Amino acid sequence: MASTVDLEDQDAHWAKGFLQRPPARWLRLSLSPRLLRNSHKLVRMLFINLPVYLTVLVISCVICGYLLWSFYSKKLKKGGTRIRHLPAATAGGIRRRAPNVSTQRRPAARMRVGEETENAPVEPVERRPTTDGSDSDETLPTETPKKKVGAKKAAKIAEKERRKEEREAEERYREHQRKLEDQEIAKRKKAESDEERAAAAAFAAEAKRLEEEAAREQAEYEKLKLEFTVEEEGTEVVYRDNKAEAELTAQLIGAIKEAKIIPIEHLALDFSLKTEACVEKLKQLLASGQLTGLLDDRGKFVYITSDEYEAVAQFIERRGRVTLAELVENGPKLLKLSAS
Repeated sequence: MASTVDLEDQDAHWAKGFLQRPPARWLRLSLSPRLLRNSHKLVRMLFINLPVYLTVLVISCVICGYLLWSFYSKKLKKGGTRIRHLPAATAGGIRRRAPNVSTQRRPAARMRVGEETENAPVEPVERRPTTDGSDSDETLPTETPKKKVGAKKAAKIAEKERRKEEREAEERYREHQRKLEDQEIAKRKKAESDEERAAAAAFAAEAKRLEEEAAREQAEYEKLKLEFTVEEEGTEVVYRDNKAEAELTAQLIGAIKEAKIIPIEHLALDFSLKTEACVEKLKQLLASGQLTGLLDDRGKFVYITSDEYEAVAQFIERRGRVTLAELVENGPKLLKLSAS
């Protein structure tokens, strides 16, 4: 192991010495076995290690140069835009701006400051009167001098003011839009509540109307019921044969056709029948087809002929779609409700 390390050190020492030799000896030793054995080390030193070292050096120089340039530019900016003010001279009551004597600023900045101080206007002063009427040497400035600002700083201040105004305008616009949305939501909620109240009021009015109509019909029924008197009552069952039943049916049908519209109670009284029995008889006649018509919910029977049924059917087919109000309106034209 030690012999191997010594051999490598000797090769490296030989390669270093080979590079230091003049070019004439390179040509004589170009084909030597030792040179051929160490050629890969020379190639690595020339084409790998050297570019890496140069690259690292260049990068380090660039970084250092950038840091120095940034530091120097910041220093120049700070030294060129700031102006120091000296206290005003009390002799003569004149306040002047003294030139900047800083040695770290550029000559152009110092010359500009000197020109500003030379061209600065003299502030008017007022003397304070004494008690004896004479003016004292103490002077008072009329107003405090304003601090001058450089062009870059003024531009920055103007940019800040502009951005502030834009933000305030945007906030005002958003607030306005928010108020409009709130008003729209309030209007929509109010409209929905008004519709709900109107629907509830309409439903209550319809329910009240139906209740009043039912009460009125019940009162009419009770009033009509009081008009009838029962003269005789019996429990005997009357048995009729087929002939008598046929005669009763014929008489019942004839009375209905003659009256066209007849209360069931009147019909039951005319034929000495109970109201329930008369209703059952009418239902049997309607089911068998011997009689055509309909039973009213108010206790009346309306006789309708087949021709009148056909007229109503044609009216519905001709209109296509008929409401109940239209049917009631055209009912007297289609049905002959008067007695013949």
